[in-house]
Amino acid sequence: MDRDGTDRGTGVAHRAEPETPRSRMRGTAAAWQGRIFFAVGIALAILVRFAVFDFEGNDYRFFMGPWYDFIVNHGVFSALGKRFSDYSPPYLYLLAVATLLPLKKLYAIKLVSVLFDFVLATGVALTVRERYRERFLPTCAFFVTLFAPTVLLNSALWGQNDSIFTSFLVFCVLFLSRGRKGLALLSYGLALAFKAQAIFLFPLLLALLLVRRLRLKHFLLIPVVYLALMIPSAIAGRPLGDLLLVYTRQAGEYRHLTMGAPNLYQWLPDNYALFRNAGIVFTVGVVLAICALAVSARAAVGRDGIIRVAMVSVLVVPFCLPGMHERYFFPADLMAIVFAFYFPRFFLVPLVVCLASVFAYVPFLFGQTVISPAHLSLLLLAAIVAVVADWVQSLGLPGREDEPKAGGNRERSDHAA
Repeated sequence: MDRDGTDRGTGVAHRAEPETPRSRMRGTAAAWQGRIFFAVGIALAILVRFAVFDFEGNDYRFFMGPWYDFIVNHGVFSALGKRFSDYSPPYLYLLAVATLLPLKKLYAIKLVSVLFDFVLATGVALTVRERYRERFLPTCAFFVTLFAPTVLLNSALWGQNDSIFTSFLVFCVLFLSRGRKGLALLSYGLALAFKAQAIFLFPLLLALLLVRRLRLKHFLLIPVVYLALMIPSAIAGRPLGDLLLVYTRQAGEYRHLTMGAPNLYQWLPDNYALFRNAGIVFTVGVVLAICALAVSARAAVGRDGIIRVAMVSVLVVPFCLPGMHERYFFPADLMAIVFAFYFPRFFLVPLVVCLASVFAYVPFLFGQTVISPAHLSLLLLAAIVAVVADWVQSLGLPGREDEPKAGGNRERSDHAA
């Protein structure tokens, strides 16, 4: 129905019903109901996080807690000029700010990550809103994210900071779907500056480069953002070369094929020397195969294509890479929520992915195994088969002139939208 009352489908004009005091009251009541629902949801999200704030995990005891103490004992500026953590400086800046808060140490550390839970939920909701202009479904996506088990466990209970870099990855996908290329690569640069695991989304960016939806000049933003975020620590006295090698040092810290991650290495002997390099080469081959498929079908050019390839990227890469930790499927957990809202028939995908992540967390957090990691890997493999098959099917069949064109037109119209 157009604004003048004309039905778009039939072209028949319909007389708009005059607004009455009763209809205005109904509209006002509905608006207030929505506000109350939102406020109650936010309050519950805060309360459930506060309920688990007192949990102290090993990462807090041996890593985040001592880092916090180091900053307090040496002073913010002096501490940032030293290498006292294996994390990149941007997170340490936030941790330094946390030391200034009038909160107990455990609460201050967790608050940093919990605040980004809400940023993350906003990014998911805005991405879903690109498909559904009404408020109901984006609001649902917002609260599904806030109450997702892995989001609650990761930030409020565990005190990990995966919500920070994943927030920037989600905003990268959002800006790509809007055609805001500079903002997308800026967001990706921020994600990569916080965590090396941002590389999981890189196949999407590479595919967009190869189909000429991104240019090399856009990728220059990634090192610019990274270097800019290293400057405060460099000014404080930390050598720039040391700052640039943060991720290379992280890569050699743990010599295991998998650190509890439910991926394909759960099915292999933990022989790091034998399988590590082969696993990296295999992953590179898989990424190139994804890009080759995208190029051959001119894929990932529209909104739906971007969501599909993003989902494939953040799910397949950590499944194939060696040396992954149990929480490295966190970006996949969140993209699975977006994916299910875009393609409702795949509502089981976020359930399966998040279930695998939750039960991968349990042995590390609580010291007991509920479901074998090898079986969790099978769950993720099933999810991978589903999302990859959906993506391939959306591209059309090779050699058929009608289907590829239809798919191509659909993706282009999505992009225009």
